[in-house]
Amino acid sequence: MRLGPNFSSMHRFAKAVLIILGIDNSERPVFSSLFAPRMIQLVLLAITLTAIASPRASARTIFVQPGTSPTENTFASLLEAVEAVPKIRSGLAAGEEITIELPPGIHRLSEPILLNAMNSGLPSSPLTIRGASDGSSQLLGSALISSRPAIPSDAPDVRIPAEVRFAALPSQPFEFHKSRRSTYTKISSSGLEVFQGDRRLTFARWPRQGFSEDISVRFSGQFPEVRLSPEQTKQLSNEKAMWISGYWARDWAYESVPVKSFDPASQTFQVDRLQTPLQARSHFRFFVENILGGLSSPGQMVLNSPNHLLFIPYEGQESEVSVSVSKHIFVLQNARNVHIERLQLGQTLGEAIRIVNSSDIEVRECSIKGTGTWGAVVSASARVSFDRCLISETAEGGISLDGGNRRTLARSDNFVRNSVVAYFGLENPAYRPGIQLQGVGNTVVGSLIAHGPHSGITVSGNDNTIESNELTDLLTQTDDAGAIYMGRDWSMRGNLITGNFFHDILPNSKRTAVGVYLDDQFSGATIDRNVFYKVNLPILLGGGRDNKISRNLFLAPTKAAILADNRGMTWQRPMVSSELEKKLVAMPFQSETWRVRYPSLAAISAEQKGEPGGNEIRSNAVAGGALKRFLGEATERLVNLSDNQDELSLPDETGAKSAREAVSTFLSLHPDVSRALALPALPKRME
Repeated sequence: MRLGPNFSSMHRFAKAVLIILGIDNSERPVFSSLFAPRMIQLVLLAITLTAIASPRASARTIFVQPGTSPTENTFASLLEAVEAVPKIRSGLAAGEEITIELPPGIHRLSEPILLNAMNSGLPSSPLTIRGASDGSSQLLGSALISSRPAIPSDAPDVRIPAEVRFAALPSQPFEFHKSRRSTYTKISSSGLEVFQGDRRLTFARWPRQGFSEDISVRFSGQFPEVRLSPEQTKQLSNEKAMWISGYWARDWAYESVPVKSFDPASQTFQVDRLQTPLQARSHFRFFVENILGGLSSPGQMVLNSPNHLLFIPYEGQESEVSVSVSKHIFVLQNARNVHIERLQLGQTLGEAIRIVNSSDIEVRECSIKGTGTWGAVVSASARVSFDRCLISETAEGGISLDGGNRRTLARSDNFVRNSVVAYFGLENPAYRPGIQLQGVGNTVVGSLIAHGPHSGITVSGNDNTIESNELTDLLTQTDDAGAIYMGRDWSMRGNLITGNFFHDILPNSKRTAVGVYLDDQFSGATIDRNVFYKVNLPILLGGGRDNKISRNLFLAPTKAAILADNRGMTWQRPMVSSELEKKLVAMPFQSETWRVRYPSLAAISAEQKGEPGGNEIRSNAVAGGALKRFLGEATERLVNLSDNQDELSLPDETGAKSAREAVSTFLSLHPDVSRALALPALPKRME
């Protein structure tokens, strides 16, 4: 019983990646060990060797050879080669492709490569930009900087360790700065990204890891006043460039805020205005960063004043230090028929790849690492795919796909396929997911999404598909959040979550860490044939309608496998006639297209709005926990329950096995459950 070829091929690829990188499911690897240069070469080589070759039309190959004089087929830089494409294409026969090949090694960019309607491809002859066959071609948006040992006058108010180095950052192309980051504020570019070799430097902070809660905030004037413990106040009172970062308003609402001043009389720190629209709390989880007093470990840095950087180098590395100067590596606007292959991209201030109003774009067998915002952002585009790619160590989210037309329900057919997205949200952790789907007809299939502080995938739109993926070690920082999350809209229907494997998501935690979170009356989703193993709360049905939860397997949930409530009839009743009704009438839900696609939405009566009616929970199985919990008197009456199995035993020995082995053991002991659920076969770990 198999769901399809992508389920196994993804795991063969993903597990090969994890084995090559030495990642064990039970432990988080150190950031710096992920995708080291040699590892990238091995991974990309493995991908290349296993990729299915497709026949190509005749192609004109252009070579990039730095330091050479340009000829008909050779250029000194990728920028020159791309600019020459229109002229070269004018001399080609119809259907002849253009391929630009980069040699191995590092190629640094100070500005993005721009692709548009003039220098991109044609349907019969795409433009291909390709790296070396061993995967060692790197396009980096950074410039090398020099440094020297720090001296006392570099930081006269603090005694700094002997290993600290000083670098004067270039004043061009702009003045470097630390970025304000917030759940509620989008930035187009980071103010500072620094690397030693391929390893990112991070701002020195206290506590070194995790959070403190020893804080109190008073809102008596224009700016919040923060009081810390006497010990920390004494240590931090002389800091000139300190920031306070954390979950000021909610445990899913993050913000980093600069300190404006310190008042010795009141022993308080005054911070800048908050950007969150929510009321901030007087106590919350926080840390302080960009502090000279915290500069104690390799890989830490402090931007002590504009363009003055103090840092401690990583041990055992003689690698040169670089600072990001380019916002992107590639910008595709109004581009068509472009293939980007076998490249390592990164060290940018913004996304490595930005794609706007473009179509038929393929990014395959590439890695994106160390970006100042997202890894890649796609907007208003169609048929854009990321295939067999690795996205890691992004300051904000991994990949954002946006396309299609919600009013007409025209699909975008954008894809993330057979890829790995890991260690995202490093600087802005909340609502910066591994993958974000917006619009209509986007798909994530056969991919691994792991090691994130908040959601793995968020969905906003219609008819999006999340199929045959593995999601693990997510929601590690936040509360009241989902590994897959969507919420607050009756009209965003047709989203399918099927054949996925969720495991090891905050088991035994008191937090509300949800596998699939249908929040604030989200409706019309299908959750079918998924496996949840050691997931805190596998599914939360937050008051929505017409959701179908069927043929899922739940093993060892911490809370009930499915929690459903009727919030639209109780505390969210005011939202029904205001926000949700407005979102509904903004869509042509009574049009012929919408009535055919979502008949139950077109037929909804005024009385039914806000009620959790039309929901189905059928043919699911749970072992090692309860199947359901209903909140609200009317909830159980309005939910259709049928053919569920909730008294199955969970073998004791599964607790000592890996997630995959535990599920396989359970199914071998319960073949009737496997047949009833028609689950896809779990992939075998590659040895």
